Amino acid sequence: MIVGYSFSDTHINDAIIDGLAAGLKLYIVDPFALKVFNNDPRIRSSRSSLIGYSDRPLRTTFGGDRNANAQISRFFNP
Repeated sequence: MIVGYSFSDTHINDAIIDGLAAGLKLYIVDPFALKVFNNDPRIRSSRSSLIGYSDRPLRTTFGGDRNANAQISRFFNP
């Protein structure tokens, strides 16, 4: 699960790319989730590794939005 990361730092993206090559699956929590996922073309080309995302703010997710909370909870309790 990646929370609030813009995929703009090459050295961090390099580590994510290595993880993707080893089978890493991504779940992104960010108000601009799909937009930030596309910031690095190497990661964008691994779209099949994206198992889910939430574009709801965390304060909403944990502040009463039952749908958003259930969505993130499924990541922890599949």
